[in-house]
Amino acid sequence: MTRHFLSLLAAVLMPALLPARDVDLAGDYHAKADGSVKVTQKLQKAIDDVSRSGGGRVTLSAGTFLSGPVQLRDGVELHIASGARLLASDELSDYTDPQFRHVSTDALPRSRSAAMIWADEAKHIAITGPGTIDGNGASHVRPKTGSGWKGWPYERITAPRESLPRLVFFAGCSDVAISGIHVTNLPAGWCFWVHDCDRVRFDGCTILADVRYPNNDGIHINCSRDVHVSNCNIETGDDCIVLRANS
Repeated sequence: MTRHFLSLLAAVLMPALLPARDVDLAGDYHAKADGSVKVTQKLQKAIDDVSRSGGGRVTLSAGTFLSGPVQLRDGVELHIASGARLLASDELSDYTDPQFRHVSTDALPRSRSAAMIWADEAKHIAITGPGTIDGNGASHVRPKTGSGWKGWPYERITAPRESLPRLVFFAGCSDVAISGIHVTNLPAGWCFWVHDCDRVRFDGCTILADVRYPNNDGIHINCSRDVHVSNCNIETGDDCIVLRANS
């Protein structure tokens, strides 16, 4: 990460992070890091506690943290440390559509708003690495048995409107930083979706999707302003970066 981006990240976060509170999910909230038990409730509580206290960092230290969807809130940096993996739940029943204030679910592509990590009108938020977000995509697809739609050799197990449409979804957010994170194993869906947001920075991110899966897009920038993408490595089965106006 460049010195310029470190300064930018500090500028994005600091207004909401005074006084800062830093917590470790395993150490402070006793979350298991062996991938065997979902830590969804503990991770959400850590995010909520840090946001209520004025902001700060929630760290996932080394290990595998299995989780369903969580909401990122004002002033919180979700930091996935080296050797840590945030593993998305493989149970589709976990991914219900949140009640967003900023967007109508019916107006979205596939008429779904579900995501692994989501934020609704949040300010001064961040997801940082160098750890990994694993979308657990292999559990959501199967080898294609018929001609199907287009040429991908794999297909979704469920219909598109029943599958997980996005891994990370920001709606109506401002001052967002995504830095140094590795994302892999997308579940035949879009990775980052930035909807009607202001001042968003992607820097030094890696998105490696299985190119055999359908619609493994990287970053969708929709109806947003002042969005910068730099120093990123994106490999997908469909679009890498999309500028769109789906309002």
